Amino acid sequence: NFGLGFNVNFNNISIGTGIDYAKFKTENLFEFSEVNTYDSTYIAGYNENVTYDSLGNPIDTTYTPYYDSTTVTDTTYNSTLITNQYEWIQIPIHFGYRFNLNQWAIIPRVGMNIGLGIRQPSGQYPTEAYDDLQTISPVKWNLNLHTSLEIRREFGNWHAFGKFNYQRNLTPTIDNALFERKYNGIGFRFGVGYSF
Repeated sequence: NFGLGFNVNFNNISIGTGIDYAKFKTENLFEFSEVNTYDSTYIAGYNENVTYDSLGNPIDTTYTPYYDSTTVTDTTYNSTLITNQYEWIQIPIHFGYRFNLNQWAIIPRVGMNIGLGIRQPSGQYPTEAYDDLQTISPVKWNLNLHTSLEIRREFGNWHAFGKFNYQRNLTPTIDNALFERKYNGIGFRFGVGYSF
């Protein structure tokens, strides 16, 4: 993800917001069973035919097969790879505290992201019988817990930073009687900023 952030500092307390673009993608390998039924014919036995001579002695024996049929059930398994992708525009609201170390600063933050789904195609998930796929629409709005740890190096009013981010869905992206999907994300950001 990427975005633009603004922070207001009161002494060492940091309050921030901004706008972010976030994208989550999952690949699921679903396996479906298919039951096939067909009739199978087999030799059930043999009829014996004996030929006798005029004195009643057997001189030849032949065997003629007779047939029967049965119903055979066969189960096959098919694997289907499904890719689902969801995108949001997020507005983060976070609070943090700045620890100063000369020109360096460490700023842990915690807050939330309010996300609006954009370009949200419906996802493909198995049916209740797990024998086919169904289309499920994602939730348009979601709420995420957001934490970050920023390390900053200042150069006058300019600064360079690296930031570790973690966010976790508080509300599901897919909310269905059969499936509920929540996505967690870890990210790193690098950038430059300017303090007014």
